[in-house]
Amino acid sequence: MKILANDGISKSGIDQLENAGFNVETEHVNQSDLVNHINENKIEVILVRSATEIRNDIIDHCPSLKLSEEVVLEWIILMLNMPKRKGY
Repeated sequence: MKILANDGISKSGIDQLENAGFNVETEHVNQSDLVNHINENKIEVILVRSATEIRNDIIDHCPSLKLSEEVVLEWIILMLNMPKRKGY
């Protein structure tokens, strides 16, 4: 499965995904070029942060795209640390 981490991803994140068998692409693609890039490279998953917006027109014009996910690091850190703070 091909993943485009369009707004960056940590080295450890890349390693974990690649060790799980995923092909991870990290080169940033401009918003206006996303549809062509996704289709030409048969990207199945796109990970974004605030720099890239996945709109309905992108979803509608990219048949290979199966999942788009916004990665919010602060939210992930909060969710991981919350059980510790609560004593779990």
